[in-house]
Parts: sequence; C-alpha cells; structure tokens
Amino acid sequence: MKSSNQKICPICGGTEFESKLRTSRFGTPHHCVKCGSGERQRAIWKIYDKIPKEILKKSKALQFSDDNGVDRNAFASFEVSVYGGDNSLDMMSIERANESYDWIISNQVLEHVADDTVAVEELLRVLSPRGVIHINIPNPAYNLHTNDWGYPDPKIHDHYRHYGSDFLLRIDKALTSAYAIQVVEIDDVTDTLELVYFISKSFNLLVQQIGRSLLAQKCVVLRGK
Repeated sequence: MKSSNQKICPICGGTEFESKLRTSRFGTPHHCVKCGSGERQRAIWKIYDKIPKEILKKSKALQFSDDNGVDRNAFASFEVSVYGGDNSLDMMSIERANESYDWIISNQVLEHVADDTVAVEELLRVLSPRGVIHINIPNPAYNLHTNDWGYPDPKIHDHYRHYGSDFLLRIDKALTSAYAIQVVEIDDVTDTLELVYFISKSFNLLVQQIGRSLLAQKCVVLRGK
C-alpha cells in the first residue's frame, strides 16, 4: 500500500528515484529508476495530459532530440531528429518543406543553437497554419535576463546562453505572425517548477482551445504575445 506522501512518476508509475550525478534544485533525488525521467519530462507529461487528445491525435509531430516527456502514441505520426545522429536536422536550416508538421517539440535544444531567432523562424516555416511549436529551455523563470556569450561553452554542455524570463522578448522578431503562451507546471517528485512555451499561427487553437483546456485543469497559463 502506497503512503499518501509517496512520490510517483506520472509517466511510468515508478516510486524509486535517485540523484544520478546531481540532485534537483531543492536537493532531492530526481531521476526515475524505472523510466529514466527527470523533472522536465514529468512536468511536461502532466501538461500534455491536460491538452485535448483530439488535437494531438490529428497531428504530424517532429521532435528535436530524443526525450520521453511526451507520449509519442498520442500523435498521428512522430518523427525524432537527433542532431549529428539519427535523422539529423539543423534547426537553423531545416531540410523540410514549408508547413510539413502540425506539432514541433524542442526540449532543451535551443540553448545549443547559435542563432535562436533564426531557429524559431525555421520552426514556424515548417509548421502548418494550425500547428503548435513547443519549446522548453533550462530554468528561464530563475533568471531575469538572458546571458548570451556567443559560443558553445564546453564547460556547460556546449550551451550558447543562459535563458531568462525575457525569452519571448528575445525572439519577438520571429513571432510577427504568431501567438505564444507560457505554461507553468510543477514536478511532483521534486517540487521543481518547469515552463513550456507554446507558439502557433492560430489564435483560436492556441488560446481558445489549448489555453482554455489547460486553465480549466488548473494549469498556470500566461499569455506571452
């Protein structure tokens, strides 16, 4: 019998967690022994559990980097691109036709890209008119301003920058014909806050359908643009 305060992974139901090279921001074990998820994946899983399933099941999806934060079976099709590996795509010059995808996922990839504004412009180019881009970046809520040093720093996994809460302002040039919302969720295992940006060319889809569904299920949703 599970105790009322036992931590449970929402992805696999696992109850054992380990630190595995690091602890969470609050010093607690973060790594699910059963499925390998961390704070980010579990919080994102909770967000997607509140998005209308009929929207996802009609969507042709592309995910940059291999990550288990979303249920791939929820989509009509699911393509994964690993830069320098399987199906390698350059986010600043995506070798795909315009409007190729209905849902694009980028979890902690953009900080590895030299020009993030160009990358977002490319993501929008290959996005369908009623599609959605999902962007997750490391810890933007904990920094006010982005610090961009202009080169891939090998000391921090080849990141070009530390993002701040000014992220949407930073990429505003790319969003002239798009809308954005910020969704905040908590990983119940570590109590860590995670933030996902959703971007779309369709106000009705993003705000009226997805945003309202998330709000109705007690997600924190902030209109970004």
